[in-house]
Amino acid sequence: MYDDFTAISTGVCVGLFPMGWDAPEVRETCGASADRFNLGMCSIRWAFVLAIIALLDGLVLAILAFVLGSRHIKLSGKLSYLNSLTLLHNYT
Repeated sequence: MYDDFTAISTGVCVGLFPMGWDAPEVRETCGASADRFNLGMCSIRWAFVLAIIALLDGLVLAILAFVLGSRHIKLSGKLSYLNSLTLLHNYT
């Protein structure tokens, strides 16, 4: 559940961050052609790329946690059944 929340919040932040590129400070630095989702003369550097990689990593971890968690439930159900049979056999 934590991985899901992390992936969703990172996705929202990565999606909303470029909406601030039309701010006066950005236009002053990157030129008059800077607008939402267009940086003008500036370029995207490593921090934004790492945020996108973190988003993808969060999605993979959320899927992996769901798959492995569902397998653990299936296995633990079988193991508890076998353990209860072993306990009954030891008491008889």
